[in-house]
Amino acid sequence: MPLSVARPWWRRPELIIPSAYLAIAGSWVALSDQLITDHVKDPALVQRLEIEKDLLFVAVTALLLYGGLRAALERLQAEARRRIDAERQFAAELRRLADRLAHAREEEQACIARDLHDDLGQLVTGLSLTLRSSARLAAGLPAGPAATTLVELNQMSGELAKQVLVAIQRIAAGLRPPSLEQLDVGVALGQELRRLEGRAGWRGSLRVEAGLPDLPGPVATALFRIGQEALTNVARHAEARCVEVALRLQDGAAVLEVEDDGIGVGRPEAGSLGLLGMSERATALGGDVTVRPGPARGTIVAARIPLVQAGQQAAS
Repeated sequence: MPLSVARPWWRRPELIIPSAYLAIAGSWVALSDQLITDHVKDPALVQRLEIEKDLLFVAVTALLLYGGLRAALERLQAEARRRIDAERQFAAELRRLADRLAHAREEEQACIARDLHDDLGQLVTGLSLTLRSSARLAAGLPAGPAATTLVELNQMSGELAKQVLVAIQRIAAGLRPPSLEQLDVGVALGQELRRLEGRAGWRGSLRVEAGLPDLPGPVATALFRIGQEALTNVARHAEARCVEVALRLQDGAAVLEVEDDGIGVGRPEAGSLGLLGMSERATALGGDVTVRPGPARGTIVAARIPLVQAGQQAAS
């Protein structure tokens, strides 16, 4: 921003206008009184002229004040409009940056998932095949304690390799669920609900509106990640017995609701970073996330993303 330079007083309206008004008003009062005293001898006429002069002075002062205040108000309104426009542009830029960050994060997670599946998965598969060959060779050795121990070690190593492969597949699926590749957010949410259902011990249900159209890629990804975070928070903090997930279309927007019957909102350890992340994902696409108490108990996390605006942002 350019540095503000002090202007001389004769170029500052806030000093010029009051100074000019004081000079003109003072001259008017002094000269008008002198003229009336010098040229009018009738006391009644003098009194009437002084009253009329004072009324004229008040009227002129009121007009000047009105003009000055109106000009000042117009300048303030213009400045307020400029600030509002600047804030809107700033908010739009923040949404674009948040959208780019979300896309970059999803691409990075997808890349990591592919590397895990392709590179580590192949290495572990090769290790499993090598262990099988080693087990066959060990089985052909002469019977004895060493051969028995070697066979057992091969079997244990093979089981560990299987567990590592399952863990790689699970982590890769968490980074980029396969169902999201086809943008089927309903299937992805159902898989996430069932995965956490067995771990947290709740009963989960998923309701997807019949005839729900295919959602744009950014909307599907954002809704899945919001639902995933909401379900994770329920598993960690809510102590819920039932969880309901609903996905529908309402007033041109995709709406996702995650409702539980747990202990409710307001716990300090409820993970504000997760809530912030959900809000950022929705805001980047012109939507919002609200967290409110349930009708009886528990919590409702609702995400709403307008499809038109999200489609425009995705296209740009």
